[in-house]
Amino acid sequence: MPLNFLDKLNNKIGLGLAALGRPEYININHSQELGSDKSKEKLSQISYEMIDYAYLKGIKYFDAARVYGASEEFLSNWLKLNKDKEVYCGSKWGYEYLADWELHSKIHERKDHSLNFFKKQLAESKFFLKHKINLYQIHSATKDTGVLNDNKILDTLYALKEEGVQIGISTTGLDQNEMIEKVIEINKKSVLFSSIQSTYNIFEQNAENYLIKARREGISIIIKEVFANGRLSSKNHRYNYEIISDMKQHSLALNQSIENMAFLWVLQKPWVDIVLSGATTKTQIDENFNCLQFLKLELGFLKQYKLPSDLYWLDRKKLNWN
Repeated sequence: MPLNFLDKLNNKIGLGLAALGRPEYININHSQELGSDKSKEKLSQISYEMIDYAYLKGIKYFDAARVYGASEEFLSNWLKLNKDKEVYCGSKWGYEYLADWELHSKIHERKDHSLNFFKKQLAESKFFLKHKINLYQIHSATKDTGVLNDNKILDTLYALKEEGVQIGISTTGLDQNEMIEKVIEINKKSVLFSSIQSTYNIFEQNAENYLIKARREGISIIIKEVFANGRLSSKNHRYNYEIISDMKQHSLALNQSIENMAFLWVLQKPWVDIVLSGATTKTQIDENFNCLQFLKLELGFLKQYKLPSDLYWLDRKKLNWN
């Protein structure tokens, strides 16, 4: 059962709130983009303006999570003042935000895929988003927690689905493919999952065939981290520099930025339903939407820049919270 609101979206672009809901994130240059004032009050203002601008540009899907700091609260603030707007909200459970707005915290989050934690976080999500939760996702399901083998959790998710909330999953790390396969297996017995949200970009292409298979099984595909947390951007001066230098030459020839090429490359995939922008500035949203003019631009050559998955995820762990 694919996402039932997809045919109401004007385009494939959604706004992810990971970089807006808390003062620090692992995206390269995140701190500079947010500005010097990272108080909750200031981020609430920035988030409201960004959600409002994104909606005006044509974004209708907004993606939050319990671990994205105050993302659900900020989205809720916008929804309260824009009750007439047709929007679709996704959120996630399974991680807890621990930094409590403290900059340079030693611990930012923790993972918990237990049934009790699901119940706790669902109640919190419902407190902020009320009836506007269209999609509720298991956050970063991995083999180590066994969440997809926990029948009590699956039964509870089936019950939530009966309430009218669509169920999804997000994947991460080296076992993305195994999790995608497991979702397909579960759905063949009794359809539970409407969507899969996975990391997929020019550098990390490992899940492509599995995501295509899931799409053929009627599961909607949401793509996150299209910029590889800033490594696929002009701000990256450290990781895979030879590739970035080569891409810059292509970007000049095509009159496109590295960021535009990275976004377009995913946006062009016919099996992708929603591409999440992680924008923190209006200019970035403008750049994302500018890509819609170039959907026929030939970018097949970018496939050559695929990295080994173990190297990709190793580098991701090295990224600093900022």
